[in-house]
Amino acid sequence: MKKILVAIDNSRNATNVLDFLRYVVAEASEKPEVTLFTVIEPSLPTEVLRRLGATGTERFKSFAESILVPASETLKKSGITPQTDWAIGIPAEKIAEKAEQIDATYVLIGSRGLTALETLFFGSVTIGVLARTTTPVLIVRAPLSNKKSLQKIGIAVDESERSERVIAYLIANRKLFPENCEFQAVYVSRSVDDFMFGALGAASLAASGRTAGLAQAALLSEAGGKELEQQAFENVMAPLRPFFAELGGVREVMLRGNAGDEIAKYANKEKLDLLIMGSHGRSNVESAFAGSVVMRVAAQGSVPLFIVR
Repeated sequence: MKKILVAIDNSRNATNVLDFLRYVVAEASEKPEVTLFTVIEPSLPTEVLRRLGATGTERFKSFAESILVPASETLKKSGITPQTDWAIGIPAEKIAEKAEQIDATYVLIGSRGLTALETLFFGSVTIGVLARTTTPVLIVRAPLSNKKSLQKIGIAVDESERSERVIAYLIANRKLFPENCEFQAVYVSRSVDDFMFGALGAASLAASGRTAGLAQAALLSEAGGKELEQQAFENVMAPLRPFFAELGGVREVMLRGNAGDEIAKYANKEKLDLLIMGSHGRSNVESAFAGSVVMRVAAQGSVPLFIVR
């Protein structure tokens, strides 16, 4: 059975997360097992907590239940009966540990931030979870749209092997998404001007694994630049098309420019209900994310982000 770990606290972000779960995940053809999880981060020193003993633990339990019980009742009204659990400690650490403990299919978590400054940190807990686990993380950052459905799902793809891993994950977990949703594979090419720049442009393309067959010198014309651009697009999409067929068909989209900026613009313009992106492994995540495509997208919109790592 697929398992979703839903991390909540007593902030208004929790409402966004529960709405997403109720109205969107409930559409899944295979109903997942849902675990509501909250972490109490004590403000008292460890030694003081030890001295409080059972009394302190009971207070933490009471606080945790004040979060979990109302959330659980909300979900039950929508036909979702969750398991509940809580822990004391650093939220990011405990959420990551719980995800591995239950072998979660993904972690559903809320995050603050619609401004560039706020999303630079993506929410310290969210960044912390991403840094500590390779379990995919679905980040809800704003109230659900009026559609209350996953109708249009974008998948960011590029020349890296991450794209195949993301698609493979989606195939394995296809039943967690609505049967009638539309998947869109979005690839961002550099501008035609870059392809026309000369040998440097073509050589950099040829250096990537997927574009090894390109000519070593760029054609110094607009037509030549467009030809190289289209070839780069084909070199990315061709190996993925057999996987697309297993998803039930995928619309292919090519954009031009800076990957983070253009994906963000596209997500906003097309009103995507979810954007799925691949990312690196656990090492040095905090610094890697600061300049990543993921962060650029996060800084320019509020579409829920599904990070597959």
